[in-house]
Amino acid sequence: MFISAVSLMGFLGLVAFDAWPQGVIVVFFFVGIIMSLQFLVYGVHMAARTVANGGRASSRQVVRAVGMVRSMTA
Repeated sequence: MFISAVSLMGFLGLVAFDAWPQGVIVVFFFVGIIMSLQFLVYGVHMAARTVANGGRASSRQVVRAVGMVRSMTA
């Protein structure tokens, strides 16, 4: 099924390139940019989530440590 889909896509790309080469190159360029940007956006999203989770975890530990110190001094 995958080979069939790739073959059909290649054929349609060649026919479109034969009809309008500049348009096909521009469209392929934009499709490549969009496909690359989705991975960059996902990477930034995961990095932000990791930083946020780390911040939450460290703030919980600080609250816990302060609570322990207060319970020892009270």
